[in-house]
Amino acid sequence: MPKKRHRSSREPSVERCVGCNEAWRRPIPDIDQELAPALGNADYMRLTSNFIDRLRDQRRRVDAAYEDWKHRHSFCHRPASPQSFGWTEDHVVLESSEEDILEAVNPLGHGSLGVVEEVRRIGGYFATFVRKRVRLPPRKKDAAAYLKFVEGEARTLRSLVHLHIVTLVGSYEDRKQPARPSYCLLMAPVGDNDLKTLLSIVGEDDMAPEDSIYWRSCMLEWMACLASALKYMHASGIRHQDIKPSNIIHKGNHVLFSDFSSSSSFKIGHTTSTGNPAHSTPMYGAPEVTWDRGRHGLATDIFALGCVFSDMLTVTGGRAVQDFQDHLRNNDEAAAIHSDSLLRYSQNVPAIRSWFADSHIFNAVISPMLQLDRKMRTTADEVLQALIRNDCCDMSCSCLQDMNVQEEPR
Repeated sequence: MPKKRHRSSREPSVERCVGCNEAWRRPIPDIDQELAPALGNADYMRLTSNFIDRLRDQRRRVDAAYEDWKHRHSFCHRPASPQSFGWTEDHVVLESSEEDILEAVNPLGHGSLGVVEEVRRIGGYFATFVRKRVRLPPRKKDAAAYLKFVEGEARTLRSLVHLHIVTLVGSYEDRKQPARPSYCLLMAPVGDNDLKTLLSIVGEDDMAPEDSIYWRSCMLEWMACLASALKYMHASGIRHQDIKPSNIIHKGNHVLFSDFSSSSSFKIGHTTSTGNPAHSTPMYGAPEVTWDRGRHGLATDIFALGCVFSDMLTVTGGRAVQDFQDHLRNNDEAAAIHSDSLLRYSQNVPAIRSWFADSHIFNAVISPMLQLDRKMRTTADEVLQALIRNDCCDMSCSCLQDMNVQEEPR
């Protein structure tokens, strides 16, 4: 909902969106036409009547523009305030003698390092949020390694503030069991589903037809939102390094990247690293990760997002991800390279292209993301530009405001 700022002695009252903070700007009246002096009483009455009609037309235009502004900003993500969850501290340490401060509401699954739950602050009517609890191993060396990962994820989330990235509410250390302490990250929002689950539900037509059409249209819009978030990550010096459908959630029609436990920072201007991203998922991993050639970087995220987009485009086209992956397995000539028989998109790029042979969106947007040579892949900004040029989004999301759309390179 839009909000109104209080009037001060220097600043006029202005209405702003609570999601993106954009101000409502009243359209400027059309006053280019000069009014000639009246030649008589009848002429004066005519000019006055015409002027009143122009004022009424302007009022109708303003009302229509205001309703359009409210509608567009009804889709803006509302920022997660720690106070709305009853959390006022940045980081808390709970010693063995202290009482629990959170109660579990629902189990949400397992992250790459710990248990994920929906929780609520005890002692008030607060909104629920997500707790990721990482149990630290008894051995100090192992505990230090786990702590390094989870503190790194906390630093990453604190540094990223974007409509399509989960928000870090706070963190705390639980030392109530001295022999097995844990480190907890608190995040928002609680997702309705992860993208993997939603793709399965919609792709298998396990819902009413009108709902299926709605979610398919959402997924097409979400591609630009995810590309916008990835562009922001890379501009902020962060690589996600484990992009896959289960690490993307949705809250209503709002989509967000989650689980930054595998992410890493880099010096802006340096796009590659020689380290091994051990926590990347092989199925969506880029060739340079899957084949362990020792280099990864921003282009690794682009390839993984291109694989996710392939799943999404399959479902928006009325097909199921399971059928898409069966098609890849049936055409997997490189399966013998790996004894574990895991499906790897990077080994099946020709089969992916044959699945989308007649898709303009795939050829214009996704295919360049799946280049085996990382140097040939598009950047996140180029992906976003291609999505907008090819009408894959209606620009209603505030993450696309002020986008400077460039002409397609010849």
